[in-house]
Amino acid sequence: MSALMACLRRWYVFVPVLVLGSLLAWQTYDTYPETWRSSTAVVVLAPTPDSEEVFDNTYLTTGGARFMATVLADNLESTNTRAQIAARGGTAAYTTSVDRYFSIVEVEVVGTSAEQVVATADAVVAEAAPLTEEIQREAAAAEGSYFVAARAVPTNEPTLERPGRSRNVAVLVLGSAALAGVLSLAVDAALNARRRRRRGREEPAMETDFDNDSNDFFEGLESRSPTTATLSDGEAAGSRTRRSVLSRDGR
Repeated sequence: MSALMACLRRWYVFVPVLVLGSLLAWQTYDTYPETWRSSTAVVVLAPTPDSEEVFDNTYLTTGGARFMATVLADNLESTNTRAQIAARGGTAAYTTSVDRYFSIVEVEVVGTSAEQVVATADAVVAEAAPLTEEIQREAAAAEGSYFVAARAVPTNEPTLERPGRSRNVAVLVLGSAALAGVLSLAVDAALNARRRRRRGREEPAMETDFDNDSNDFFEGLESRSPTTATLSDGEAAGSRTRRSVLSRDGR
């Protein structure tokens, strides 16, 4: 409660700091970088050979279509493939993963604009087919036993995301409020300390002046005391009476 009262007393410190912090938070909220996200998928299809010679494919005999999809996903994220996809216009960041049950490569794309993520998703799909063929050719697979990669679904509509924007704005607002409170308490404490020091210097001087005035006042009362005046007048009258009596006796 004392802290709240200090902030209320020093509102001229608390309010400007809070307003500036709120303006900064709004500016951050309004200019926070946009993040666009989209996804697509590539399916790997197994061949249908017509004779035993066509089965001469390492990927076909060791793991099947899903194994081929795993190899394709790994190669799509290689440095060379990323350079080729960038040459196709795919400049956004992307990641690949393989479906748990099917021979499908899922592609997640994140970029700074809707056009960028769509172009990157399309470039990844376009690169998947020749890359699949190249992988099997390097493994000396028979041409009739090649797996084929094709688009599984259309590229999803890009969605706008701003991860962390609300959290960062809340941190800025709360931080500015805390800073305003600390500054208000500091100013309040400094002003109170200065006031106490000023009172400490003024009170001794006031007490000394009061004592001097009191002494003068009581000394004046004593000098003008009725009792003292009465006693003085009585002593004078007694002296005159004694002188009169002595004079009569002398006669």
